[in-house]
Amino acid sequence: MKNLINVVRVLGVITFSILLTSSSYSQKQETDYAGTYNTEWGKMTLTVTGNTISGSYEHDNGRIEGTLSGNVAEGKWFEESTNKPPTDAGKFRFEFSEDGSTFQGFWKYGFESGAWSDDWIGTKVPVTSVNISGTYETEWGELTLSRTGNKVTGKYSYDEGRLEGTLTGNVISGKWFETPSFEPPDDAGLFEFVFTADFRSFTGSWKYGYEDGPLNSGSWSGSRK
Repeated sequence: MKNLINVVRVLGVITFSILLTSSSYSQKQETDYAGTYNTEWGKMTLTVTGNTISGSYEHDNGRIEGTLSGNVAEGKWFEESTNKPPTDAGKFRFEFSEDGSTFQGFWKYGFESGAWSDDWIGTKVPVTSVNISGTYETEWGELTLSRTGNKVTGKYSYDEGRLEGTLTGNVISGKWFETPSFEPPDDAGLFEFVFTADFRSFTGSWKYGYEDGPLNSGSWSGSRK
C-alpha cells in the first residue's frame, strides 16, 4: 500500500510539472508583439499575422516586411523616395523581450549580407495610454468609438449600425450589426480597422457574415473629427 501511495504521489508531481511547463510554454507562445513602439526613427506600428510581421514608421513614410520566428523578427525596410536600395531600403533584425514590451535591433542598407549599420531599439506604447475613443468620419457615416480595456464598441449612422471588437496593438477586429435584423447574412458581419501610429485615422475592410475568409465586401476607413 505504501509503495502504491508513493507511486501516486510521484505521478502527481510529474503531472503537475508537465501542466506547469505546458502553461508557461503557452503563455510564452501567446506573447503579443503587435502594437505601437517608440523608436529612434519615430513611432512604429507593428501587425503580426501568423509568422508574418509588417509595420509602418514615421521616418520617410517607412515600412517593414518580415518573418517572426520565436521572439526574433527579420526582414526588409523601405522608405521614400524610391523604396529601393542602396539608400532607401535594406535589412532589419529585431529581438523582442519576453513580454513583448521592448525590442533590441539592427538595420543596414541594401539586401546583401554584411555588417549592420546601426541599432534600432523600440519600447511599446501601453494600450492603456492609447486614446482611441472619439468620433470618426467614415464612408459609412459618423462613427463613435468607446474603449474599455481592450474591448471596443461603436455606433455609426448608416442603418443604425453598431460594432463590437477587440483592440490588439493598433488593430480593432470584430463584428458589425445593422437594421433591420442585426443578423447575418445581410445585416451583420466582420470588420477590421488598422490605425495609424498616432491613432487619428484608420484604414479597414468588412464582409457579410461570420465565416472565415477575406474581408472583401468593401472598404471602411475613417479620420478623427
